[in-house]
Formats: sequence, structure tokens, C-alpha cells
Amino acid sequence: MTLFLILNFEKISWCGGRDLNPRTPTGRDPESLQTSILKMKASESFEINYSELKDKFEIWLSKYSEGYSNDVSRYLNRYLMGKILTTQEDVLNLVNSADKGKRHLCYSLRVLFNFLEEFELLDEHTLSKLRKVVKIPNSGSDNYVPSNEEILNAYSRIKKEETKMVFKLLAFSGIRIVEASTLVSNFKESELMLNGNIAKYPLSMLRKTKNAYYVYIPKKFALELERIDLTKKAIINRFCAFHMPGKYLRKWNYNFLILNGVPESVADFIQGRVPITVGSMHYLAKVKQADEWYSRIAEELLKIF
Repeated sequence: MTLFLILNFEKISWCGGRDLNPRTPTGRDPESLQTSILKMKASESFEINYSELKDKFEIWLSKYSEGYSNDVSRYLNRYLMGKILTTQEDVLNLVNSADKGKRHLCYSLRVLFNFLEEFELLDEHTLSKLRKVVKIPNSGSDNYVPSNEEILNAYSRIKKEETKMVFKLLAFSGIRIVEASTLVSNFKESELMLNGNIAKYPLSMLRKTKNAYYVYIPKKFALELERIDLTKKAIINRFCAFHMPGKYLRKWNYNFLILNGVPESVADFIQGRVPITVGSMHYLAKVKQADEWYSRIAEELLKIF
């Protein structure tokens, strides 16, 4: 009975005289419904023309490190130049076309999406759908940390003294190969900061940042450093010869710091993992803590070699 009354009430409401609450009955009006569908389709359409966006995108990208910016640009230039993406299927086909480096391509595309979002070149709804298509594949975690014996074994296979110097630099400091390459290629003894049994070298000049981060190394080793021209690629190739990629020296260094009692936050600071937005007081406190802790383990590092 209730349902019958409601239905009849609707009949009376729509068939009667003047409507006291006028509105467009979208659900019942074919023309209104068609307009609604067209609007929906229009809101879902998009166009990504990387060739036109490239210059502005690379200016925006320059706020990040040079190595990071170059990697992102290289993948986008390779896969997007001369192409226009207008559908999710276009984006999916692009990702699937990458036989090698799919993870890097996906990461680079998501960086491009961040650019489009920041300048409101695409709406949030469209970007959300594209990010669901461009998921970064799992690379699998690499938990391998070489032992002291493996480090020494790799070091013993090095013939060239300059390569031995770079090996020790990476092992003692935990910095990345790209930073080590820049440091040794531009090394100036006058930039060394000696403090007891440790030495620091400004890392800000290597990372192009105003914050004065440092490379931490034992003083004894610092006094042996020399300027040599070695590119990142050259260092990688030499390290491959004795099967010890630079990333494992970085892991070994971090593990060595932790096993010798250095707090994780201080170990992160020593290796240069510091938020850009860190406050000045917090930063100064970290420098003091890093100086103190590194001075405690500097001699232990030297004993390894």
C-alpha cells in the first residue's frame, strides 16, 4: 500500500499544475542526460604532449640533483618525444613497450605527473587514474651486506693505487659513486676540515645545495687524498672488475657504523641522508653528534685496511 501511494503521489506531482519547486528532471530528460554524458567524457579526456612540455618540465626538474634530473629526462626523452598521449590505454601501451628499465620509466612518468599536477595542467581525477596505470614495479629488496673479509678480498684484487683510494673513500665515508667521482675530480686540500682524528670535506659543493653537508673520513686517510680525473662510469667499470659495486660499500659503511654503536639518525647524517627542510638548530646538533661519533670509530675503520 505504501509503495502504491508513493507512485501515485509522483504521478500527481509531475502531471499536475504549476510546480512549486521547479527543477530539471535530469534522470528523465533525454537531452539533459546526453549533455551530462558529454560533460563526463570531456572531463575524462586529456592530452600529454611531452615535446611541447619538455623545456618547462626540465626547468622545473632542475630543482633536484643533476644526476636525478638527467635520469628522469633520459627516460622521458627516449619514450615520449614525438608522442601524444590521450588515453589511459596510450599510457599503458607506453609502459609495456619498455623491455628494459620499465621501473625507471614508470618512476619518470610519475615525476612528470607531479609536474602536471603542480601547474594544474591535468585535473586530480585524471592524474589519479593515470597513477593507477603507472605503478612502479617492485625491484625486490637487496639485503646483502658484505662482510669485512669480503671487503678486504675485493680490495686485495685492486691493482691501481688511484682505484684503491676511491675504494677507501667509499668505504670510509659511505657516499655514493657519483659524489666520490666529483670529489676526487675537484679535490682541493685547502677545503679539508681537520678535527682531531677525523676530517670533513664540504659536500654542499657536490650536491649544489646551500646546506653544508660533509664527507666524513679519518684524518690519516684524508691526508693521502689526491686530485684525480675519474668519471662515475670509469669508477663503476673498475669496481665491476673485482665484483664489489659501490652500493655495497655504502651498505657496509652503514652497517659498520650501527654495529659500533652509532645511532641510526647520526649514521644517516654521516652518509648525507638529511632532509632539505631540516632546521638550523637541529642541523647544528647533528653536526656535533656526527663529529663526536665518527671520531670514536675512525681508528676502527682504519684497522680494516
